[in-house]
Amino acid sequence: MHKIIIGYILLFVVGMASLPAVAHISYNLATGGSSTILHQFVTGNYGWVDGTDADQGNSHRVLPFRFTLTSAASVTLSFWEDSALTTDFRGDVAQSILGLTPGFSLYRGSAHLPPDALDHDNTVGSLLLRPEGSEGSFVALGDWSFTSDDDPLALDASHFAYIGHAYDGEADYGLGIIPGGDGILDNFVSATFSLAAGDYSVFVGGSNYWDQLESNPDLGARYGLNASFSIAQQVPEPHTFALLLAGLGVLGLGKWREQNQLNLS
Repeated sequence: MHKIIIGYILLFVVGMASLPAVAHISYNLATGGSSTILHQFVTGNYGWVDGTDADQGNSHRVLPFRFTLTSAASVTLSFWEDSALTTDFRGDVAQSILGLTPGFSLYRGSAHLPPDALDHDNTVGSLLLRPEGSEGSFVALGDWSFTSDDDPLALDASHFAYIGHAYDGEADYGLGIIPGGDGILDNFVSATFSLAAGDYSVFVGGSNYWDQLESNPDLGARYGLNASFSIAQQVPEPHTFALLLAGLGVLGLGKWREQNQLNLS
């Protein structure tokens, strides 16, 4: 069996909306066919859904994960609420709260890895790559890019090619229901994707659009998040086996005819 590598990010985002967004993307790799990552958090309960509107979203309010497939596989991604003591990128320890309505998007591609400089929304290059006046680089329902401080001309940006998404419940903020909701508001979301070999990134956050109002007392709260990645190698579909058997049958018939002709001569 081909080796499948799962990488995940332990990225801690800014704890308060009023603070400058200074977190960067970084990765921590693990190996195996599945992985469960516990006691993470995102800031606020709206980071993912904020990336579904025209002015894009702030990638510091979604939690990124990465995995690499060395062969085609069926990948099930699951995310659910959590509450635990968590540590942010500054080393500050605080309690995350329950209540996250998780949403996520899956992309082909990944960000720069150490020792390269890490990507984030606020670099000169990242600003070149997104529309003027946008809130950030993150796009939940389409392709997007950003880059590092070492790339002011955006010549070596990290690109994320959108594959699909899913989110908890159904989100509607006046523009109609966003497709991809699971219809059950239970603080859990899961979806399965059939993927080719390659590098992939997942960005996870909250799907409650109205939670970003300044009147929300939990605007900058840490919402706890758990993640599960389950990876199974793809097997041929039944019709593929049928075609294979048919092909073997044709080859066998040809070989029989060839042998029969030799016996008659």
